[in-house]
Amino acid sequence: MFRSFWFLWLAHVINKFGSSFYLLTVSWIIYRDTNSTLSLGQMLFVFTVAAACARLFLSPMMGRVNRRGLLMGSDVFRSGLLVVPTVLAVFHSLYLWQLYALVVLIAIVGTPYVPIRGAFLKDIVDSRALSRANAWMQGPRAAWLLWVRL
Repeated sequence: MFRSFWFLWLAHVINKFGSSFYLLTVSWIIYRDTNSTLSLGQMLFVFTVAAACARLFLSPMMGRVNRRGLLMGSDVFRSGLLVVPTVLAVFHSLYLWQLYALVVLIAIVGTPYVPIRGAFLKDIVDSRALSRANAWMQGPRAAWLLWVRL
């Protein structure tokens, strides 16, 4: 397979690994601060609804933009958003509403990743190797889903 594919695959693995720890950390902070499973469930519900709505409205537009720029830009912006809770926690000004707002923003900003990654894959991989490339891209996702369910 092509060198560009392996860079995309590595970025995908890092993205999935970081996203897993982000949700785990935010969940732990919310539960630690509120001692409420209801607050934790609300955060996960808000994240899921925001991501679903963003995918519903933003995914059809992904074919009309610069794929590489949007893929990299959304990841860089999302990475910047992930730093915000750390900075707020250091200055002891992290509140529950801020975490909910960040969860919504991260769900929306992370939305372009999946459809663009699939479209971008067709651009960098030969059509004969596309099914194998798709299998490789699903590997980290399958491992992540298995880890979340355990």
